[in-house]
Amino acid sequence: MKVEFKDADDKESCSTGLDVSGSFSEICATTIRVRLAADWIKAKNDLAVFTSITRTWGGVVTGQTGIGKAWWGLQNDADEAIMNEQNRRYYLQIDCFVGVSAKAVGRQVKDWKPVAKVPEFWKNRYQGKTANRLSWLEKGYRSGKPGACNTWTASSSKVA
Repeated sequence: MKVEFKDADDKESCSTGLDVSGSFSEICATTIRVRLAADWIKAKNDLAVFTSITRTWGGVVTGQTGIGKAWWGLQNDADEAIMNEQNRRYYLQIDCFVGVSAKAVGRQVKDWKPVAKVPEFWKNRYQGKTANRLSWLEKGYRSGKPGACNTWTASSSKVA
């Protein structure tokens, strides 16, 4: 996977088309793009960098494994409730991959709440309940294996 650092004045997100004033990382086709701004450079710790990069990497995993393509191809009969649950399953799986990534790099995480915080420009209604997000983050971290992140076989209550 190629990683590119964007010019400081390039604020446009390829995934949303919006200008983002702060730092961020995202997947743009086959590249991870990172924009460094004062918020990450002057930060007292690396939590925001860690969270953004591992969340982006979770998206890479879904792409490279075919999960993203399968998600796009899911049948839903244009039923909003079914589509919403499928979207939550997808995003919660990425959360679980964040936990796996943290374990893989030897990161000690005692409190997942700051990691689960979603940047304003990424927020959407498919993130799932905070308790479920924290549960999937922990599950990925405890197992350290992507196979533990199968949200598609979990009960609906686990992906609400």
